[in-house]
Amino acid sequence: MLGSDATDIQKYMKMEERPVVDKKQSEFSLKKMIKRLHIKEPAQHVLAILGKRYPGDPKAFSRSGLSGVWDRERAGQRMKLKQPDTWERTLSQEGNKASTWEKLIGIVKRNHTQAFRYTRINIC
Repeated sequence: MLGSDATDIQKYMKMEERPVVDKKQSEFSLKKMIKRLHIKEPAQHVLAILGKRYPGDPKAFSRSGLSGVWDRERAGQRMKLKQPDTWERTLSQEGNKASTWEKLIGIVKRNHTQAFRYTRINIC
């Protein structure tokens, strides 16, 4: 800054005066949305997204809003969303091999519109 003129110094001083913005506060996430909007239903999905643990006893289960019957084996375990069964996920698990594509095309033969979509994606 030894060779700087007065305008450069003023610009530098103005940069230091800028307020600090917390980027995490402005980030969007499903957890924040659920908490801000007080979403309670469907309880299974809400609790899984929030990363809550399965209720430890039948009384806590009834208060949680979950449907069905309390399962002792799941007590205390972290709840997770079910992974969707998509062709992308199948390819990443089994590899981009001919056998995997044959399996996917065999499944899709029942639904011709999806078969065309898979073919178009594979060609592009």
